[in-house]
Amino acid sequence: MPVQAVPSAGRPARLVSRRLLLQRREPLFAPGDRFTAIYGVRRGLLKGVLAADASSGLVTGFFFPGDVAGLDGIALDRHPTGVLAVTDAEVCVIPFGRLEAWAARSPAVQRHLHRLLSREIARGCMALLPLARLTAAQRVADFLLRFAAAQSHGSGNPSDFVLALTLEEIGSHLGLKMETVSRVLSQLVSLRLIAREGRSLRILEFGTLDRLARAQHAGPDAP
Repeated sequence: MPVQAVPSAGRPARLVSRRLLLQRREPLFAPGDRFTAIYGVRRGLLKGVLAADASSGLVTGFFFPGDVAGLDGIALDRHPTGVLAVTDAEVCVIPFGRLEAWAARSPAVQRHLHRLLSREIARGCMALLPLARLTAAQRVADFLLRFAAAQSHGSGNPSDFVLALTLEEIGSHLGLKMETVSRVLSQLVSLRLIAREGRSLRILEFGTLDRLARAQHAGPDAP
């Protein structure tokens, strides 16, 4: 589940330096940029990319409201990946020096910072799992379940959502060709596991889709 950028209890107003409004496809930062802050997503959808041009390249992950972007820049004081807005978005800029200083004075903030770092490690591990073990159909099914759960955070209805991504972006993230993603989605529609109209998508059978994502050999064959 997404987490808050910093604990709300006792948070000083000065911890967030400013808010940024990003238009669709606008970069937040590029690979190689100096690390100075982390970014709490308030609204919209952002994606991480591994490319000199932040508007293209391998999609490393997605950031939803409640997520924090930029944590991967801590180790080298540079961002190894870029982040840009998939939709219009708003982020809170949290200077990392301020956060560290506040964490040194507050055990609660320090614990929260540790949880954020642990979450970033887990995010990287989960991103590799589909590429290492799952078939194309399983990758797409797993992605839809994770995307629905993240995008619907707080809405209470994860079955209906807007897939605000291109097939190329999904394929880049999952290590699949765009045509393969399209074919698998069509097969999931024909199996009545999902309904799709444009970018609007509804998961009709959560249980079956979940079993497909975790089965050893199941579902439509889409190598």
